[in-house]
Amino acid sequence: MARSQGTYRDLVRGDVTRLPFKDRSFDIALCAEVIEHLRKDDGPRLVHELERVATKRIVLTTPNGFVPYRSLLHDRFQDGNPLSIHLSGWEPEELKRFGYRISGNGLALIWGRRGVIFKAPAISGLS
Repeated sequence: MARSQGTYRDLVRGDVTRLPFKDRSFDIALCAEVIEHLRKDDGPRLVHELERVATKRIVLTTPNGFVPYRSLLHDRFQDGNPLSIHLSGWEPEELKRFGYRISGNGLALIWGRRGVIFKAPAISGLS
């Protein structure tokens, strides 16, 4: 879809546990909301690949703990894409064992600790 819409100039298709890039190819590796879509035993492989291709920094984001993701969001917005289903959850302590510093809780104010919306805060100037 990204190719047909011309969203990006360059696209690379690959497996995140075997990235198709040379060692130390990038200053920064950003992996946003991906690791939870892998089986638990594939998570360390992903982290290893990020470390292999990045020279300065890795930024990895994921929900705090296991957040089931399927049902309405999966069926309505992802067209039944099986890759959109969360297969694992990651606690801050697990990521610290990889040697990472954990900062913030992202959208915890809206989503709560386990991904359940309880009340979205009002944002001034928006209607």
